[in-house]
Amino acid sequence: MSKGFVIKELFAYITKDESGDERIINVFNEDDDTWVPLMNVDIESVKNLKPIADKLRAELGLKYQIVRFSVRTDVTYEVNYEISKDA
Repeated sequence: MSKGFVIKELFAYITKDESGDERIINVFNEDDDTWVPLMNVDIESVKNLKPIADKLRAELGLKYQIVRFSVRTDVTYEVNYEISKDA
């Protein structure tokens, strides 16, 4: 049986705040009142987000980097354990 598509890496637009802490850049989607992170699992899709990041840089002076995360660790058990422990 085929596993199908497996996410091996994640690309994200990040910025640093005044204290030097990194943040993933999010944009507000007015259509459904949600915040959407500028990230995706393939570099071509991330390239398509560049005009949005460039607009934020021009309008807000927001400096950004595009980073790739490639170490995958499944933490489902740990998260579920913490949730059940706190309940």
